[in-house]
Amino acid sequence: MEGHLLIVLNDSENSMELSPYICNDEYMITIYVNDMTSFKDIIGNDQYLREMVETFEYMFGFEEENSLLTNYIKNNMHEVKHFLQICDEVSFTGKASKVREYIKQNNFVNKKIFYNEILPLKRECLEEIEATFGDLSNIVFLIEGNSVPVTLDEYKKTVKEIEIIAQNVRKLKLSPLEEIMYVYDLVRDRNYIKEDDSEEYTVSRDLTSVLFGKKIVCAGFTVLFNAILNCLGYKTINFLLSPLKNTEAHMRSLVYVYDEKYDVNGMYFFDPTYECKRGESNSFLERYSFFARTYRQIMQKDKDKFSSNMYRYMDDDIINDIDELFPNEEISIIDLIRKLELPILNRLLRFSGQEEISIDKGTVFKEDLIDRVYEISVLSNCYITYEKFLGALYNVRKQQYYQEPLKYAFDMESITNILINSKIADKSSDDEDRLLMAILGSVPVVCEKDAATKVNDFFVKNGLDKDMESVRLTRNLKTILDKRLEEEKKLSFKK
Repeated sequence: MEGHLLIVLNDSENSMELSPYICNDEYMITIYVNDMTSFKDIIGNDQYLREMVETFEYMFGFEEENSLLTNYIKNNMHEVKHFLQICDEVSFTGKASKVREYIKQNNFVNKKIFYNEILPLKRECLEEIEATFGDLSNIVFLIEGNSVPVTLDEYKKTVKEIEIIAQNVRKLKLSPLEEIMYVYDLVRDRNYIKEDDSEEYTVSRDLTSVLFGKKIVCAGFTVLFNAILNCLGYKTINFLLSPLKNTEAHMRSLVYVYDEKYDVNGMYFFDPTYECKRGESNSFLERYSFFARTYRQIMQKDKDKFSSNMYRYMDDDIINDIDELFPNEEISIIDLIRKLELPILNRLLRFSGQEEISIDKGTVFKEDLIDRVYEISVLSNCYITYEKFLGALYNVRKQQYYQEPLKYAFDMESITNILINSKIADKSSDDEDRLLMAILGSVPVVCEKDAATKVNDFFVKNGLDKDMESVRLTRNLKTILDKRLEEEKKLSFKK
């Protein structure tokens, strides 16, 4: 059997904990110590070792594989007591400064060290980690967007690259909805490529790998999209979907969008995977079918394909569920945890800007619970109308056209085609529409025969037809000027 060691630095009592790890042939010993206690005194203490095995036997010994594990530990106490000398790798959880001090005090410099705290992609955190562990070459870190540890240099490289992308987006001075659309186009501008059979699955899924490599699948698209948006100040969730029937698991983004310019305030799904580049064609830029989708809109696409334990809180039916599950006006927290998966609900409450339900309260009133969950449902179903979509699309495409006119089409016909392809909502989500959606089971969208008229009316109303002519003229003049300068440069070089 192979053993793994995790040291948790805290201020509580010292203890040891045993658990199976990955498979039956591996196990983990977790040591809980405070910073005033020597690790060697804990792991070499017969009392702690006996208590660890007895507790594990009492809790899990009824399972055959766990019984094999405890027997192994009992018969190899000498190995466990000398775990520090035997093992090559040590994992730490705790405050960075405490971990650094503990490493120094207990001479872990010859071991491979894992710092198990998930580190954010923030400059201030990176600088703290660099100041604390910069002199150690034997330590790796878990960072947001990655499932495997990276070196300090890789951490720095990842943060820097995300910051550069975010800074370039900020320079354009777009509104929040426009910024997100611009990033959406950036991220999906690459081909879906799975890792080879000989490669680790993280090659196409971890942020650091997809940021600097070519392989990328749905998880990679999601973590890249979310990392850039987080750096720009947006709240995101890596939204994991469980497969139904013969489909595979999937991941997309859930983003909280608040934009005063377009009067947008809600939680929206984004799925760059389904609208990513295919080969060398730029046709992917002609649709936004998975951009800023509400719960109802995404459910039309997910039906019979995926499920999520978060979906139930976004549906209007959750109110009826609460009434059925909790007949009394006062609900115990234990009942709430058992029937409504409180950690998941709290995550969505925080995400939607609400106060989470504390387990210390003991009880919660049903009316308060319904109000909170209803707010999640409303924010999940405020769909974006075609006028708001066209406004954001026009401003984003104008910037893209300035940068690469041959790649990004910028005329009324292409924008009309995008509106048709993207199935954008025709009206706002007022009470009348909610009733209509309940009857029809779908969101009314702009139909093909009306699209050209709606685009033309929108352009004329907002003066965009004239603005577009001006933009195209300015860009054409710049193209001519750039060519002339390039020719003059070649002539001067020949001389």
